[in-house]
Amino acid sequence: ARQYAGLELLRTDDPTGETFIDIPDRVAKANAWGADVYIDMHHDAAGKVFSGGGVTAFCYPGSVAGRKYRDAIYSAVIAAGGLKGNRSQPLQEKAFDSLRLSNMPAVLVEYGFMDSSVDAPIIMTDDYAQKVGTATMAAVAELAGLEQQAAAPAQSGYSLEQFIREVQSACGADVDGIAGPETISKTVTLSESKNRTHAAVAAVQKRLAALGYSQVGEADGIAGVMFTTAVVAFQENNRCWADGEITARNKTWRKLLGME
Repeated sequence: ARQYAGLELLRTDDPTGETFIDIPDRVAKANAWGADVYIDMHHDAAGKVFSGGGVTAFCYPGSVAGRKYRDAIYSAVIAAGGLKGNRSQPLQEKAFDSLRLSNMPAVLVEYGFMDSSVDAPIIMTDDYAQKVGTATMAAVAELAGLEQQAAAPAQSGYSLEQFIREVQSACGADVDGIAGPETISKTVTLSESKNRTHAAVAAVQKRLAALGYSQVGEADGIAGVMFTTAVVAFQENNRCWADGEITARNKTWRKLLGME
């Protein structure tokens, strides 16, 4: 897990996957936000089942900064995920919309082929996604000169038992301060787009702050950008799928509740 001082992330797609956001609209959002680097993350498809594949990365033709980020990200992803494949030209320059329309250095990464008999079993796992996602961030951070920072020391005053009791109360489970199957079955997904003002949000905010994730800010009961940032940091440090959503499926609830 890596944390970097001065780092802010903005997802320009729909994190829920329910609405398709066209690439020009995604880039426009990044431009308006004033992003320093734009990373367009994909899985590729050849249109047929085949045994080849591998990672490919693109930058805009003639972009010196884009080429540096492209090469660094590609090297980091290959080292982390191992899917070099048999691509004759894994590093290319193309005028794709995400590269052409961006106001900042941009890289499009194809992390493997969905219809490759070699790639598909690997790229569809949470383990691969976490490895290459972390590697991508590490490459960007190194080129941008961002420094790693350790999580702040844990704060006292809000115990795991208190947290469990508040979550149980908020979710309608039996309140006994012991997290078990009944408690986890009552939990709901918490994120910026799902149940963002649920009664359990404030408890999670207090728990994250107590664990040293000060970026969560005040326990205002609203899952906003600071909430997402803290959740992602917690997920990365606890080997969970780092998507900013607290669900039982991605183990984040279980980790927060001390169940594993």
